[in-house]
Amino acid sequence: MARGFVHLNGATYELAGAVDESFVGQVARRLNGGLRSTDDAVTGGTPYQTYDVLLDGRTVAMTIRLDRLWSAAAWLEEDPVD
Repeated sequence: MARGFVHLNGATYELAGAVDESFVGQVARRLNGGLRSTDDAVTGGTPYQTYDVLLDGRTVAMTIRLDRLWSAAAWLEEDPVD
């Protein structure tokens, strides 16, 4: 099973729910696009993005204000197969 992560302004969060390479790639493009522009074509028309993340084992919605980002990354990790 794969796990997705985002790193925002020095903090790392695990994305909640089912994630795959396509989803994590979309998250990365939106966040990294938001670092460079608030153009509607890049941000989807909003200066905010909301994602479900795991916090203390619980799923919470995290809203990111794109104009306040100074560092962002997203990646996927595959759990080792036994």
